[in-house]
Amino acid sequence: MHQNYDPQPPQVAPAMRPKNGFGTASLVHGVAAATAALTSPPTGQGITLSLILGILGIVFGCIGIQKAKAGYATNLPSAISGVAISPAAFLISLVAYWIV
Repeated sequence: MHQNYDPQPPQVAPAMRPKNGFGTASLVHGVAAATAALTSPPTGQGITLSLILGILGIVFGCIGIQKAKAGYATNLPSAISGVAISPAAFLISLVAYWIV
């Protein structure tokens, strides 16, 4: 016996939301490192804070760039900006420390 049935349309997986956390965190840490470098007195604490935030910004930015290139994130410019700002902020704090 042959049954007639309506074929179901193919199931489509729901669209994944982009995972932009690492790129955003990179940019935030880079800006915070720059703020710490430019506003804190040129002592060991300002350099230490800028170094820690700068390293975190670079690490998060590299992960964010990898996720964006793989298609899991959509904020590649934010990740690249964080990677660019973070070491620049640390260098600014070192220069300020050497000048004073």
